[in-house]
Amino acid sequence: MTINHKLPATEQQAPAGLSARREWAIKAAIFAVFLVLIIIVGSGSLGWWMGWLYIGLTVVGMIYTTIALQRKSPDLIAERSHPGEGIKPWDRLLVRLAAIWLPLATWILCALDNRFRWSAPIPMALQWAGLVLALGGYWLTNISMITNRFFSPVVRIQDDRGHRVVDHGVYRVVRHPGYVGAILNVGLTPLALNALWALVPAVVVVVLYVVRTALEDAMLQDELPGYAAYAQRTRYRLLPGVW
Repeated sequence: MTINHKLPATEQQAPAGLSARREWAIKAAIFAVFLVLIIIVGSGSLGWWMGWLYIGLTVVGMIYTTIALQRKSPDLIAERSHPGEGIKPWDRLLVRLAAIWLPLATWILCALDNRFRWSAPIPMALQWAGLVLALGGYWLTNISMITNRFFSPVVRIQDDRGHRVVDHGVYRVVRHPGYVGAILNVGLTPLALNALWALVPAVVVVVLYVVRTALEDAMLQDELPGYAAYAQRTRYRLLPGVW
């Protein structure tokens, strides 16, 4: 969820780790600029304050997570920049669709919907609710990443990193809190940004994350020692009391 593990992570990845952290910081800066170009410039309105608020709080969360990972799990930064071997074949396309292309389509449609006024105006109270929940989901994913040093962007058993079960913090509530956050973030971004047409790709993302959760959870129960017992203790994958 995402170094010879006989050595401490900081010793194993000293030169490569520093390079990965620089690369992560550069990518984070590029992502921030990218969001501005897609959402603000794409909307044609530099005064779109809800768009700026969405971007600003997203960037703050990204900076916080970057600093936290550099202090706590620098080897995770390396893994997230360049995942190791053993990626499940079914995840190669799934991760691109769910984590890259369809969220990108959601942001683009949010911008274009606001530029051309395709959707009827959403009540401001609902926009605020969408913003709080979408950004709350983004922060939940980041907290999951900080908690779980095996929070890879791809689905694989990380034997090269001493992969083991993480069952504390938010992982006591559900087994895949990072996916809960991603579903909230992408699924409610169209509401926050007053763009109902953007719900089309956003809903597909939600479905893909549910599918990915089912596939990954089954794989972990089969291949990661201790995960089946963890699944007995923490019964729900995404939604407490439901699934």
